[in-house]
Amino acid sequence: MYETTATHDAREARLPRVWLVGWEEIEQATGMTRKVLKPLITEAALPVRYIGGRPVTTATQLERWVAAGVGV
Repeated sequence: MYETTATHDAREARLPRVWLVGWEEIEQATGMTRKVLKPLITEAALPVRYIGGRPVTTATQLERWVAAGVGV
């Protein structure tokens, strides 16, 4: 069964967004620029993966990374 656009939009409005997709969203969540973040992926195990050529992570993963003190 297919859902209508209105039904889909209503369902989307109720669900919180989990994924941070793209450098702009990740920069806003961390307060760091992409020039600082990119090296941290390999040097400090920043939890960012590339899916379809775009960087992707979640706020929870970033919070755990900071709490673990890996980026410090």
